Amino acid sequence: MIKPLICQLHFAISCQRFGRHLPHRAVPVLIPPVFEPFKTNELCAACRLVHSLEKQKEPTPASRSQVKRAQKGLENWCKRNLPNDMDGKFPAKRFKVETTDGVNVIVNRNFYKETINKYQDDILYTLKLEYAKKAHDLITKATITNPNEPSIDHPEEIFRVYDYVDECYRVEMKVRCNRDGNYLHILRVYKK
Repeated sequence: MIKPLICQLHFAISCQRFGRHLPHRAVPVLIPPVFEPFKTNELCAACRLVHSLEKQKEPTPASRSQVKRAQKGLENWCKRNLPNDMDGKFPAKRFKVETTDGVNVIVNRNFYKETINKYQDDILYTLKLEYAKKAHDLITKATITNPNEPSIDHPEEIFRVYDYVDECYRVEMKVRCNRDGNYLHILRVYKK
């Protein structure tokens, strides 16, 4: 299902790069060029990832260098993209979003630290870190699956569990609810 989309994408890109217009037509038409199929070094990063996944029979854990690179990437992303906000009279860096069921949720640096530190042995760990960069957007589209999951460590808190499902994965996000507010706490990724 992904492969035809990628091929269409490459077709569109090749038409833009190497195609030619027919100016005598009322609506300009792009004629695709005749060329060799894309070679590996010409594929975009997403296509290389898809092709490498197609070759793998079973998912393999990421190498230590891939994990470190993904962790550092998420840390740098947080530094660049968390907006400045005020927490009372104190400055804070965080997102404030609203879920589909009307709950206001804060996504702060602690969420990203928890996501980096938890479930590092998961086979989809590096993918989870990529999804974490979009968590502030995904939580606004997610559906609630459990509004009152009890907290094991803190009896005065509950978790609201949300799921976001895309073409390939189910993203589970837990919002920690206590007297201080509702904070996005953890994110996990599962195969559909």
